[in-house]
Amino acid sequence: MVKKKDYQNRNLIKKRFEKHNYVKNIDVKLKKLKLKFDKMEQEYNFNKLNPASIYSIKKNSKSKNLSNFINPYNKDDSDFLKEDEHILYSTKTGDTFFKVNNIVIFNKNNIYIGK
Repeated sequence: MVKKKDYQNRNLIKKRFEKHNYVKNIDVKLKKLKLKFDKMEQEYNFNKLNPASIYSIKKNSKSKNLSNFINPYNKDDSDFLKEDEHILYSTKTGDTFFKVNNIVIFNKNNIYIGK
């Protein structure tokens, strides 16, 4: 009896996932991308036909995060901003954006003075 009910539930879950276009087999896809992750199964779900898990993807510590900002006031997507110690600037338009406490201020209408 238990096996038959479990099989029926799996079919209902499969149909529900297909109907709502849910992502299936996330762990298989993450393994295929060679990502390290932890999977935490949810013990209690709102809907038994919609089981949930939490995936925590581990960051590759070897890669460095490099930021490239695009000038928000220019429609040209290739207008990358160059970085100086206290400012970001556009070589195409001459727009300048100041950094206050390492935070870039993308506002040309106001002046901010740091402490």
